Amino acid sequence: MATIAVTEAETPLALRLETSPHLHSRWTTKQIMWFVVAALAPCVIAAVVFFGLYQLVIMAVAVGVAIGTEAGIQAIRKKPVQIADGSAIITGLLLALIIPPNFSLFFTAIGSFISIAVGKQLFGGLGYNIFNPALVGRAFLQAAFPVPMTTWVQPNYAVDGVTAATPLSAMKFDKVFAETGSMFFGNIG
Repeated sequence: MATIAVTEAETPLALRLETSPHLHSRWTTKQIMWFVVAALAPCVIAAVVFFGLYQLVIMAVAVGVAIGTEAGIQAIRKKPVQIADGSAIITGLLLALIIPPNFSLFFTAIGSFISIAVGKQLFGGLGYNIFNPALVGRAFLQAAFPVPMTTWVQPNYAVDGVTAATPLSAMKFDKVFAETGSMFFGNIG
């Protein structure tokens, strides 16, 4: 039997093992984070238009506590304080945008602290968290303060849309049965 010797130069693909990230670009993490902050600007504007200037106060509290918590924990861990990367600002903004518009500032501060401390820094900081930090804060707030988290607030302007019970909740609570054909063809939300 003849054996074929293949040199390394002749192999089409060499198997390399390396850690992430596997895709590289010219953008740094800091630049990407600030692009995300800029991308959230329309959401911030919409929140203020629909629910008033109190939204800016909620956002300021959420972002301020997020930045302070991140700087404090990084200082305690004797890590370089890297609040200029914008990740804490994103977490604070996202949290402020997903909580009710009339939410307590104290509860907002607690949620922002939990977002950074538990959702981000507990796992090692930026890039090591396994959950979205803002959603960790929201989950905590939902569990700790269920009534204020589920209170509906009417927007300042009329919104073209209707909020109603789903067919399952209408059936359970009001004993109203939706027509199956309408549900099949999408005529019922």
